[in-house]
Amino acid sequence: MDSAKEAIELTGADTEEQGGGTRALSSSLRTLAMLDTMAGFPRPFRFPELSKLVGGSRAGNYQKLITLVAAGWVEALADGYYRLSLHAVRVGGAAQTQAGLGLRLRPLMEALSAELGESVSLVVCDRDVLYIVDEVLTRDLLQVAFRVGTTMTLEQTASGRVFAAFMSEAELAALKADGVALPDDAVLAEVRRTYFATSKRAQKSEILAIGAPIFDVNRRCIAVLSVAGPYDRIDVEAGRLALMRTVSRFMNQSGGWKPWGDAYG
Repeated sequence: MDSAKEAIELTGADTEEQGGGTRALSSSLRTLAMLDTMAGFPRPFRFPELSKLVGGSRAGNYQKLITLVAAGWVEALADGYYRLSLHAVRVGGAAQTQAGLGLRLRPLMEALSAELGESVSLVVCDRDVLYIVDEVLTRDLLQVAFRVGTTMTLEQTASGRVFAAFMSEAELAALKADGVALPDDAVLAEVRRTYFATSKRAQKSEILAIGAPIFDVNRRCIAVLSVAGPYDRIDVEAGRLALMRTVSRFMNQSGGWKPWGDAYG
């Protein structure tokens, strides 16, 4: 069999007929199905227990697992366990946005910006990097250097502090092991108590941000809504109250978890 014919036949053997005559790769479907199986574990897992649930060839399952590790979807831990990486959080955050998170929040963000006279941003997190995915800008935005697509870190930003506060102990430990700079424990404890954070003021920074968490029905922080403006103009208490009322309104609409109950509506 010549190489071109062999390639065609092998491709055909690894595909499944879909609507419109387009074929999907069977191996890719099985690899993605393995991701779904991993999502059912409430903790890190070993390969034998994963393979048992998936079924089929252990060698083939291991190859799929290593492929997912190489692609960044799965992390291999030092003790022989595996777990989903936080790459899934970034994709999930993008899916939330594309499914209408930003669209549904937009009127509330506009109202919040008008109430406070400051810029408002919607932020998602991928492991230790934060991304602004939507924003409502004020005319003096030039004083606030945050734009859609801007990336930020966990340690000093209001949004980063909120995300870090509501990560699991395992997630925080993994970040620490990788040398990621995190807010100190006292900061995290205060954010968990009050459900908001302010940014750390850098020596030359005149910008202050306030962030509040948006939780899904599974009690996971999927995004942060933040307000930012000139340091000497922002009223932290007024900003906090307005943020919490806005986030509460949104979660009343979307069915998200409100750990503060009806304190803000």
